[in-house]
Amino acid sequence: MEKVDLAFLLLAILPILLAITLSEAACGYMARYCGDRTAETMGRLSLNPAKYIDIVGTIIVPAFTLIVLQGYFMVGWAKPVPIDPRNFTNLRKGERLVAIASPLANLLMCLGWTIVVIISRWVPEYFQEPMMLMGIMGMRFNAMFCFFSLLPIPPQPGARFVDSFLSPGASMQYRKLEPYGTWIIIFMILSGVLSFILRPFVNLVMSMMAILIDLF
Repeated sequence: MEKVDLAFLLLAILPILLAITLSEAACGYMARYCGDRTAETMGRLSLNPAKYIDIVGTIIVPAFTLIVLQGYFMVGWAKPVPIDPRNFTNLRKGERLVAIASPLANLLMCLGWTIVVIISRWVPEYFQEPMMLMGIMGMRFNAMFCFFSLLPIPPQPGARFVDSFLSPGASMQYRKLEPYGTWIIIFMILSGVLSFILRPFVNLVMSMMAILIDLF
């Protein structure tokens, strides 16, 4: 893809929106499963993507990185679900499950978009190409967000997952990185390091989904 045109951006809206917001919703539902009903009592627990839209993280940043990086890489975030770990029936287990909920949700959505690509073969010819392109974007975006969220850099879910295994002292030292985490990620994006790290994993998932598509 040499450039990101308007048609591409329009088709990318739904995959981006769902990839960012539903993964955040998954954290809220997992927190409820683990005993914390904070999001539910605040009216923030929903599968409605509008509940999680952050103007900067869900719209501006994804669009900017999508255009600047020509669709090869993209980042973004949603409005975080309010979670109080003190309500978890098992603190360490709850923190691990909530942390892993986001990337797992992205993997499931990646599979869902793969099914969309498969189904696109049997829709009217006029809709086949846009439906297939949207499905491929959904696959790629969710693979990106899955591995992006697994980065062990606070405040990413991957960092929370790692932190749940640390001793109290080590955890305290690890969390000191959090004020700098966003800047570290920004540097990694601008320098191309983040794309270099994540590309092999994203390509692996895309290859696996391509094999699945070929089976049908």
